[in-house]
Amino acid sequence: MKFHKSCKIHKAAAKDAGRYAMHHVRLERDYAGARLIATDGRILAVLPVQDAEQDDDGFLSSESIAEAVKKPSKKNDTATILANGSIRACAVEAGPVVEFERPSNDHEFPKWRAVVPEGEPTVRICLNPSYLATVAHAIGAGDGVVLEFYAPAAEGGRPGPIAVRPAFPIGGAVKGNEKATDGAERFGVIMPIELK
Repeated sequence: MKFHKSCKIHKAAAKDAGRYAMHHVRLERDYAGARLIATDGRILAVLPVQDAEQDDDGFLSSESIAEAVKKPSKKNDTATILANGSIRACAVEAGPVVEFERPSNDHEFPKWRAVVPEGEPTVRICLNPSYLATVAHAIGAGDGVVLEFYAPAAEGGRPGPIAVRPAFPIGGAVKGNEKATDGAERFGVIMPIELK
C-alpha cells in the first residue's frame, strides 16, 4: 500500500500497549477501497491508501507506519508498506526495507463506523491546526479548548474570527460539574482559512 508521508496515522493510535487493538493501526479493505484506521478511544483517524491489492486486512504495528513515513524528501513523499504475512516498510524508493512482525488479529478492533457523522454538516470551518495548537499552548489550555465562532463582519464577507478559550482552569481538568472560573480571562483568536 502507498500513502503520503505527511499522514502520520500512527499518532492517533493508543500509546498504551495494554490496549492491544487500539495500540495498532488497522488495515481494512472493502468495495469502496482500502484504508488505515487508528483510534485511542477519544480520536479517530481514517486514511485511504492506494495499491493495497496485495495486502492482507488486519493490524499493523505503529512502529511499521513510523518507519514508512520517516525521512521525507522532495524526491519521495510516498510511504510504502507491504502487509502480507509480515510487514515490510520502505521509507525511500529502492531504499532499505525494514521488516516487522505482524500483530495478532485475535483482538477485535472498535466499531469505528458507529462514531462517524452522517448527513450534511451544519457548519464547515477551515482552520490551520498548528495555529490552534499554538494559541492553546499560549493561553495554557492544554486540557481542552472551547471554540467560539463569530459571523462575518459583512454579509457574504470573509468568515469571522474564532475565539479560543480554555475549557478548564490552569492546573488540570475540571472534575464533575465544576465550572472553569478563569476561562474568560485567558483567550486567543485565530482567523479561519477561506476555501476557494
